[in-house]
Amino acid sequence: MVRFSPALDVLAEDGTLKAADTAEYCLAEQAFLFENLAYEFEFTLSDGVDASPPPRIRHPLAALESCFRLRGNTLRGMVQTGNDIGWLALTLEYHLGGRLHRQTLSLRVYPVKMDIDSDIPQIGAQLDAQYPLWRFAFARPTLQDAGSGKARSQRFPLFWLAQLARLQKALEQAVRRVLDAPHSRLQDTVQQRKADRLHGRLSPRLEERVAGDLRNGLTHRHYRVDKKHLQTDTPENRFVKMVLQRTGRDLQRFAANIRCQFVSDDKPDEGRLSASFNDGLQENAGRLLQLAARPFFRDIGTFTGMNGDSLVLHHRHGYATVYRIWLELRRYLDVAGRHGEGSLKNIAELYEVWCVLALRDQLKNLGFTVEEESSVRLDKSGMEMKLRDGSHAVFMMERGCGLKLRLAHEPAFGTNGNKEIFSWTTEQKPDIVLEAEFPDGRRLHWIFDAKYRIDSSEKKGDLAPEDAINQMHRYRDALVMKADKETESGQRRPVLGAFVLYPGFHDEQPGANPYQQGIDKIGIGAFPLLPGRENRWLADFLADTFGRSGFAYMQAEAGVHELHDAARVNTYNLQLSKYPDLTLVAPVAPKSGRQAGYIEGFEEGTAGWYHIPVDTLKKIGKQKFAGATPVNVADIRYLALLVSDGTERHIPRIYPVEKCEELRRDEISLVQAGGVPKPGTEDKRYVLFKLGSGEVCKSALRTGGRNVSPRLVSISEIPQACTLEDLPDHYLYESA
Repeated sequence: MVRFSPALDVLAEDGTLKAADTAEYCLAEQAFLFENLAYEFEFTLSDGVDASPPPRIRHPLAALESCFRLRGNTLRGMVQTGNDIGWLALTLEYHLGGRLHRQTLSLRVYPVKMDIDSDIPQIGAQLDAQYPLWRFAFARPTLQDAGSGKARSQRFPLFWLAQLARLQKALEQAVRRVLDAPHSRLQDTVQQRKADRLHGRLSPRLEERVAGDLRNGLTHRHYRVDKKHLQTDTPENRFVKMVLQRTGRDLQRFAANIRCQFVSDDKPDEGRLSASFNDGLQENAGRLLQLAARPFFRDIGTFTGMNGDSLVLHHRHGYATVYRIWLELRRYLDVAGRHGEGSLKNIAELYEVWCVLALRDQLKNLGFTVEEESSVRLDKSGMEMKLRDGSHAVFMMERGCGLKLRLAHEPAFGTNGNKEIFSWTTEQKPDIVLEAEFPDGRRLHWIFDAKYRIDSSEKKGDLAPEDAINQMHRYRDALVMKADKETESGQRRPVLGAFVLYPGFHDEQPGANPYQQGIDKIGIGAFPLLPGRENRWLADFLADTFGRSGFAYMQAEAGVHELHDAARVNTYNLQLSKYPDLTLVAPVAPKSGRQAGYIEGFEEGTAGWYHIPVDTLKKIGKQKFAGATPVNVADIRYLALLVSDGTERHIPRIYPVEKCEELRRDEISLVQAGGVPKPGTEDKRYVLFKLGSGEVCKSALRTGGRNVSPRLVSISEIPQACTLEDLPDHYLYESA
């Protein structure tokens, strides 16, 4: 779709002429513009166009104007809008026979990663609700339909200017209609005149009074005369004069502020604006003030308000248009709705801030509520609004399980070692940091970084850019946290995972995330995030990490998260474990079906092997609720095996674990298992432990249950226990 202003006739491909009955003309389907692509424009001028002044392209941006060069009768230029989307408006200005002509060509620039008609309005609505006016920008390459929303009636110059640019021509035409047929009103005038100055018809009472005074010789007296005259000094005309004067002065003031941008060192608009843009503002202001200086308005007084509703302002031609335009200029886009256009910040900036709000909403879906929200201040920067430096968005969220979340936008981690979290080398400033504070006081962190880019070179579909993934490694490894001096020493890594948020489009089937293996193994990966979609992969990750509403078993301890594979990557010959003496308390199989002496070996300390089903180990930590972190068998250092004496079970010896491996049942030998596998269990997976020399266990622990569930404890807790219930299970997480 191409817009022409003013409308003009278009020569179609078949040579026919399309009449100028509309200001829009649909070109071929391939004639679209997309973000981050360069396009060449060429305007061929007829021989009758004046050579001086030369034809040129007008645009608010000086850089875009400078792209065009005139060679002979051709005006050519290369244009790239970057991440700015919307309508690209190029105004061709030329002189024909000494008369100035302007023709504006507008083409729509589309994003390649989102839908401009559905995704972008959703992003804008969420941003407006949280940061009113922030998304609007001044003098960008493109324009967008701004829509209507909250806080539009604030005194924000960008809205006012955008509306005035659209309405000024209609305002000038309406004022000219007023000048051609001004409204006038019969108004009473009271005069005091002597008898010899009285003219016209007098009332009988006044005639009688004058005649009586003249008979008595009273010629010096003055008499009150009431007359009606048509006058144009009406409240409606005063209103029209006020609209012209105030609008013209506001536009002059705006232009003066723009001129300051060229000489000020601390304004972001410096050097961006073209001279023709400023000249256009001055020209528009001059036309309005010239109308206000017409002789008609010289006798019109100052507008002081209306005593009530005026039918003239509501219904009379010219006046009604001025009144409507004034309302739109006062209320900006509340009245105009989607007919108002304004420049927006580039979509990459909008996407980053929207990701913060989208992540907040995902956590709210899990049952968290925002208990406290930092007041992010918006400052005027030139003609735009910006988030104040150092005033970062922070959302404090809680749920009934005792877990507290802190979602922060662009926190800075410097090299100052006095801070709790810092970097030894260079300052780190990730886009989003999610901090979880657990009931025991420990805090863990996850980093999310929004990137409005896609690497689609692979055949796997939309992927996050490689450099963005590499940046996640940097964030995760660069940040360190001082340990609590009372309980720990040294330093630790506070970041468990770092993930890219990117506008990729996927079907998002469970487990099909191309970065799932990296997320599980090392805590590095990416999640697609788009407005209007479920964003299931990110939602599932947050649910697995923090639990769903009303199902908060995973929030009992920070240790649940520290046991994931991503938090346990270590250097060669080093081991990371939460419990250095983790002991598996489990029953020995009954004697039936076992070789002679197999069970006695556990009593006497000569047993060399012990096997247990993998499914049984996975149930540890899942006895109450499904979904808790499975046991990592490599953490098990000792086995405390319960042996039956016929009436009850006890722990005669504790065995150190020398080696463990996962095997099929038919891969475990007769000596290792003490018997042959039962029919149908040959393919079942088992963990086989190789045992060291057993040490006598001095414990009074007894249990009479036949079906004893395994549990994981510390070896130091066994001597003090008398029953299994006295032993805390370190992998069993209760519901909060």
